[in-house]
Amino acid sequence: PNTAPLPPPPRSGDDYAPFTNRSQFELADFLYREEQMGNRKIDELMQIWSDSLPEGQSPPFANHEHLLNVIDSIPLGDVAWKTFSIKYEGERPPGEVPSWMVKEYDIWYRDPRAVIRQQLSNPDFAKHMDYAPKRVY
Repeated sequence: PNTAPLPPPPRSGDDYAPFTNRSQFELADFLYREEQMGNRKIDELMQIWSDSLPEGQSPPFANHEHLLNVIDSIPLGDVAWKTFSIKYEGERPPGEVPSWMVKEYDIWYRDPRAVIRQQLSNPDFAKHMDYAPKRVY
């Protein structure tokens, strides 16, 4: 506690682990971050891709679950996910009750302090942080 985290081990310029190569990494980045493509659309795209390949070859990801599992296995950013459930417990109107009032919702989050600590220790962010205080109007 209260000590800086160890720096990550050095990586070669062509190391895209846990992705198999740069193309798979760039596709994941495009689908997940840039396009924010929905799971159903990712599955459809991977099926079309698979159908276009010769027998025995596979698309970069089998489906959206495979894509998300590879993204989740990235070693940097290993702050654990936490979860809790909430449910509306207030007064309910007479008659038909809206579905959101009876459903239970899972809330997933990461400890913000641990996330910030990890970001500050990540050399990839070193040249992109401005530590000077600012007043925003």
